[in-house]
Amino acid sequence: MPASHGRNSLQPSRLSHAAGTAEPTCPRTLGPSGKRLPTPSPPTNRHLAAHRVAFFYELDRFTCPSSTRVSSGPASLPGRHNIHSPVDPGHQPLHPSRRPRYALLMAKLYFSFAAMNAGKSTLLLQAAYNYRERGMRPLLYTSALYATDGVGLISSRIGISEPAELYRAEDDLYLAIRDHTEAGKVDCVFVDEAQFLTPEQVWQLARVSDRLRIPVMCFGLRTDFRGKLFPGSAELLAIADVLREIRTICECGAKATMVVRQSPDGRVLVEGEQVSIEKSVYVSLCRKHWEEAVGRWPVLGP
Repeated sequence: MPASHGRNSLQPSRLSHAAGTAEPTCPRTLGPSGKRLPTPSPPTNRHLAAHRVAFFYELDRFTCPSSTRVSSGPASLPGRHNIHSPVDPGHQPLHPSRRPRYALLMAKLYFSFAAMNAGKSTLLLQAAYNYRERGMRPLLYTSALYATDGVGLISSRIGISEPAELYRAEDDLYLAIRDHTEAGKVDCVFVDEAQFLTPEQVWQLARVSDRLRIPVMCFGLRTDFRGKLFPGSAELLAIADVLREIRTICECGAKATMVVRQSPDGRVLVEGEQVSIEKSVYVSLCRKHWEEAVGRWPVLGP
């Protein structure tokens, strides 16, 4: 049998009208009618990255309002508003029953930490306001150490405040939040002064995000005036899904990561109880100036 009539032979060549040269045709690119099928172009890494970014943008848009994002990320997406803007003018909130299934399954535990006077409570109150503005219900908690006549209140240095539920070291936050969900849907839980949580309470909040599918956003200090981690902060750093550092500055202009406790006469204290709820006795410093303030530098010889 001539080679041109074999089963695996190439089909007759087509002439290119532009160049007048023969263009071989592979049988795998022909359809049932003998016409050439369009050859799909393989997706590039750039296309795949764009799809991934768009997916996680949509996911995070339902589970966390953009105003609470203090970490760096892509500034914008094609055809979208800036993802760091507190309110998306083109976004219409969906009814909870119509939200994507993956948004309900992917609630996270967030920990935003900083030194003193970085604006943690301000960010918390702003995020809670964004939820209410969209017709959702946030649930706010603060430590009972900051109770005023038995009433919880989250206040900011810029003059805004909001009532909040109180938590104590012996409280089971998972059961308390579950009781709130039975009274009505809770869209997000905010916890101020999260450094005072016990390690077990941190796990209780993790169960709220994992099993009740409610995002939990914790705000608090990372270290005390001695440079040691608070127990609640240490547990959050270990198991939180998202860690965010909120920055403030030292007196020298560098990023402040440490705090010192001062006596009423301005003397730096290096000993004492870890918990002191009077905020005015704390000053935020960078690591270099904190070490000098507490007497760790210069290092003295033997």
